[in-house]
Amino acid sequence: YRRALAEEGDSPLQDGTVRTGSGEARLARVRLVSADGDERNRFLAGEPFGLEVTLSGDVPAPSLHLELRDGSGLLVAEELVDTSSLGWDERNGGLELRLDVPAPPLEFGRFDLRLALVGRDGRLLDRIPRGLPLLVYPDGEGRALVRLAGTWRSAAKGPTP
Repeated sequence: YRRALAEEGDSPLQDGTVRTGSGEARLARVRLVSADGDERNRFLAGEPFGLEVTLSGDVPAPSLHLELRDGSGLLVAEELVDTSSLGWDERNGGLELRLDVPAPPLEFGRFDLRLALVGRDGRLLDRIPRGLPLLVYPDGEGRALVRLAGTWRSAAKGPTP
């Protein structure tokens, strides 16, 4: 079953799509992976996943901008990461990063993971024009975009004096 979920299409970095930005720094490699490191883009609701990103360039530390959007384009999550805090050194020419998401709140749907590199001066250095697809299948009867992951308990009140 998991092997069937692991089937994957072309990466947005390998499909020949023209990218935007100055190109002074690049998103050299981007891939979604399972908890055990297998590359795939399909997961069960609540299943942990990771995002591996390889950056290249010799500019002062750029910011990595991540957006997760649903199929209609609604922004579901966003992060702006200062690569200098993660070890970017322009003399080394790049950096390998990994984001681990141990308990994603996504319940069901098709999502696009969009990434961009932005320079310290705000200039766009690189952007993947087509998002990395992320498909989440329900692990039960769920049909919503996200799960609340709360815990129900009895709130019965005792007798009042």
